Amino acid sequence: MKLFLSPFKPLSYLATLAVLLVLVPLGRFYQGDGSLWTVFGGFALTVLFILAGAQWSALNQIGASFTTWMNSATLTSIVAAVALGVPTAASSIYNQFKSPYYQAYDLFLFTNGADVPWVDTNGTPYIMANAGQDTSSMAWTVLLHIAFFFVAAIVGVALGLVYASFGAGRGLITAFATFLIAVALYWATESHVDDWYTAAVGGVSAACLVTLAVSAVAFRNTRRFVR
Repeated sequence: MKLFLSPFKPLSYLATLAVLLVLVPLGRFYQGDGSLWTVFGGFALTVLFILAGAQWSALNQIGASFTTWMNSATLTSIVAAVALGVPTAASSIYNQFKSPYYQAYDLFLFTNGADVPWVDTNGTPYIMANAGQDTSSMAWTVLLHIAFFFVAAIVGVALGLVYASFGAGRGLITAFATFLIAVALYWATESHVDDWYTAAVGGVSAACLVTLAVSAVAFRNTRRFVR
């Protein structure tokens, strides 16, 4: 982590992460869908890691090892993904317990298929189908959030490297093309499960995989003096 974050003052990235740790998990309590807040968190991580990845050109000039730098970037991505993913997932899980209708507004939430007794606004009891949660479904929810934020961070590193190696023009083209492909794959593979049974994991996974593939190409073609 130290090498990757070395161009920045500790207070700057710690303060930024602290803001995200408040906004992303808690913002959904006040306004907006859970999915939108999670995607916002991923987008913010991508931007932050673009800024950090773009610093590679300066570190490259002073003879930094690309392998060591990438290891540092990967570790930083994992730490950021876990730090943001766990409280965000916990917020989603809590909101689902609070109201079984929440799942319709959060693509990153898993349920276990169990029915949940509920009471409408008139006090009449009824059953919400396939809206329950258990240890397994909650674990999958946490893992999906962590995986999503990790991919968002890694993509940011890749786009920063494209900018550092090839300039802003190619960086913007790569970012835009990756975004379009990811969105297209998401909508193409998203499966609508009856009664909100589970998260749209197929579409999210496909979008994450294609962005990781683009990132791998960017890593391979990065200009470096020292491996």
